[in-house]
Amino acid sequence: MNTEDEIIINKENNLSELMLGLKKYFNNDELKQINLAYMSFNRTLSFFPEIWDRIRDDIWLRVKNTQIEAEIHDSTYYQNEEIELSKDEKNILKMFKEHKNRINLDVEDWFIHMVILFTKIPKIVMRFYQLVAKNESEKKLANGIKHKSFNEHVNSKENRKIMKKLDIEYVKIIDKYKEWYANDVKYVRDKLIQHETIPRFWGSSTRSTSNKVQFSLSKFRSDELFNSAIYNIRDQYIEEFPDIKDENNYFKLLRFFETNIEKLDSSDKDRIKVIRNRFGRDFPDIPKSFKIMSDFISSINTHFLTLLNDIYNTKK
Repeated sequence: MNTEDEIIINKENNLSELMLGLKKYFNNDELKQINLAYMSFNRTLSFFPEIWDRIRDDIWLRVKNTQIEAEIHDSTYYQNEEIELSKDEKNILKMFKEHKNRINLDVEDWFIHMVILFTKIPKIVMRFYQLVAKNESEKKLANGIKHKSFNEHVNSKENRKIMKKLDIEYVKIIDKYKEWYANDVKYVRDKLIQHETIPRFWGSSTRSTSNKVQFSLSKFRSDELFNSAIYNIRDQYIEEFPDIKDENNYFKLLRFFETNIEKLDSSDKDRIKVIRNRFGRDFPDIPKSFKIMSDFISSINTHFLTLLNDIYNTKK
């Protein structure tokens, strides 16, 4: 992830454009329930720029600490003399020693709150369809929308049946993003953070060029099979994917096969899932994850506004 990337909230991805649109056609009493759902959603969304700023501070502290330790090592090892540290440098070493695990906390916080935010979206969806229902039949369908879990909202056969009857275009929107949510949000929260059944190590890598810092974080279980498990699949698919022939990085290979999962044999799809569950994986790029989440919410915003205006114009 690039620490120069920004997390930006706007009128599309925070649904304020939709809420203003609703005010054209409904009074305050009618909007009470959706306003409550929206306030909860919007409060959680506002956390993400704050969490990202904390993560960037954590990365900066780690980079500075590494630079100072490298200077100390070079001075001691190559020049056989002790380096005189400034007050600021001493403070950085002290801060890192006290807070070196804070980045783990903040990254976990990011993905925990992503799941929380997605959990709040279905209630807004339900309230919207209740408002725009054209008859009692649609109102009854809207009342039956699953809204307590995003995973259930997206994958429940019963809910998909309801949503297809109400609005097939909305189903197309959630279908476009559901695999990303399952792999890069829910899986990370469930398997790497909340329900970790196998203890895994934190790992990270940092690359600095001028003012840009690239940072990646992973959680993995290291043993003698750590690399060989993924290498076996790599070697099996070299003809089909020649670009991975010389790739030896476990995390890059795993991410490659997860991205191209539909091109694998069914048995190998299962093998990839077993490898990921057993050995761990990298954390997704945080600014990119926000961009995808933003695109998803903005798509809902645009679609609901179009639907709202179409219904209103038809009534007129």
